[in-house]
Amino acid sequence: NYLMQASGLPVVGRVTSRPPRPDDDPKVYKYFTSEELIKMIERRELVQYAVDLGNGVMYGSLPTDYINNGPTLMDTWSWSVDMLKKKGFGSVKAVSIITPWKQWQEQLEARFKTRDAAYQKARLEEARKSLEWTRTRILANDPYHTVIINTRENTNASDKTLRDFAHNKPVTLPPGALSLIETLLHKMSSLT
Repeated sequence: NYLMQASGLPVVGRVTSRPPRPDDDPKVYKYFTSEELIKMIERRELVQYAVDLGNGVMYGSLPTDYINNGPTLMDTWSWSVDMLKKKGFGSVKAVSIITPWKQWQEQLEARFKTRDAAYQKARLEEARKSLEWTRTRILANDPYHTVIINTRENTNASDKTLRDFAHNKPVTLPPGALSLIETLLHKMSSLT
């Protein structure tokens, strides 16, 4: 979420059934109960929705969360990108944000250290699927996809890449992106 905020581009709002986190942007998240979100789904009030299989938390977006002119950013699961493309948006582009293994492992441990093993395993599986999806997009030379290797040292470059890609300026795949994905997938397999 930091990169989206730092980019200066509008961020698509999200509805969720999870409780607020300390670092949530109140302009981005709206909180509902699962029952309320299920009713919204039944009434077809959401543009898209998904359930986090690790903990059952629901996420989605409302039509009012999107602006009509210009690019907007949204954090979502990689597998929902194709579904968003079918919704009739003018253009849907995907940016996969990956980090080197050590930084990824530190972030995972910091965020999920208090969670049970089943939840951690589900999140690892989710990460594996996203990395495999990203690898597929790279190998297909998908012009509507790019990768940012986000490290603590290169946040300004990452912000610029995100803005440039959103505004149809040329961006290049970072050197080593595919091999980093292969490394992450290999090391993750030892955790499950």
